[in-house]
Amino acid sequence: MNTIFTKNLQNLIESSGKTQNQISKELNIARQQLSNWKTGYIEPNLDNLITIAQYFNVSIDYLLGRETDFNVEHQYNPPTELPNKAVAFANEYSELIDDGNFQNIAKLCRDITPELRALALGYLVGLLQNNGVNTKKILGY
Repeated sequence: MNTIFTKNLQNLIESSGKTQNQISKELNIARQQLSNWKTGYIEPNLDNLITIAQYFNVSIDYLLGRETDFNVEHQYNPPTELPNKAVAFANEYSELIDDGNFQNIAKLCRDITPELRALALGYLVGLLQNNGVNTKKILGY
């Protein structure tokens, strides 16, 4: 299946000047998986989309054809005020926040969808960046 994603991925691979073997090794995935994404045989999940976007330094929106600018840097800007529902949730689950070893947070993250994990990570990274934390040094982005 030839989708916008497959066309964009093909273009990124070709413009990188690297082979699929090199890219798959650097992404720590099987070469066949990259080939399957490139041909449209299978589609990557959200976690893999994030990895691909970070590797090629493009946005997920670019990969999916929602924007045409090849090399766009985005910084997530979280809202300055949390919705009441979020505040109520944080108050109800405040014991998670106080968990020194974050085991409960890890359990919670395993039970939510990859899309929600990505949204939560994006929010957290944006919040840290807005408070002067160098997330690039810590997380690589």
